[in-house]
Amino acid sequence: MCKIKKDDFFLYIDALPNFDRVMNFVFEDKQRYYLCGYWIFVISTAIIPLYMAKSTKIETIMVRKFFHLMVVVMFVPALFFQVSK
Repeated sequence: MCKIKKDDFFLYIDALPNFDRVMNFVFEDKQRYYLCGYWIFVISTAIIPLYMAKSTKIETIMVRKFFHLMVVVMFVPALFFQVSK
């Protein structure tokens, strides 16, 4: 098994194209901090119902509907944020 050292990992991250540009875009505006925090909150709260759906006999269509609801809940605020700028 190949072990990756900590220094190798950071060298790999630095070598990714446009990584710095993406990080600068995400962290240049304070509202984007809030949006990232909101996304982390939504994802973390979505894990519980999805885990319960996997352990019970909930139909696939209900899981799909929940997924579509999560997409709307996550990305509609981002659309309003970008349009207002």
